[in-house]
Amino acid sequence: MLRTVNVILTEDKRDGPALAAAVGLARRLDAHLDVICLALELMPIYAIEAAAVAYQVDRTDARKRTDGLCCKLLRRCAEVVERCR
Repeated sequence: MLRTVNVILTEDKRDGPALAAAVGLARRLDAHLDVICLALELMPIYAIEAAAVAYQVDRTDARKRTDGLCCKLLRRCAEVVERCR
């Protein structure tokens, strides 16, 4: 039977215990572990009517912040997996 454990991470420091628990559970169940890094960027109301260029700049900044968060979370995942070996 194929088993999968999913964990959603949103902050690199706060979600450490959830990640460690998910790794432990996946090992006990001999399951596949999916780690989903999720970041939410709210668009300010004034940007909705702005020109496409302004929106693109706002999206680019949001993408950089999201990519940075995902990199931190992936490093945290690697650390937790190493500790659990």
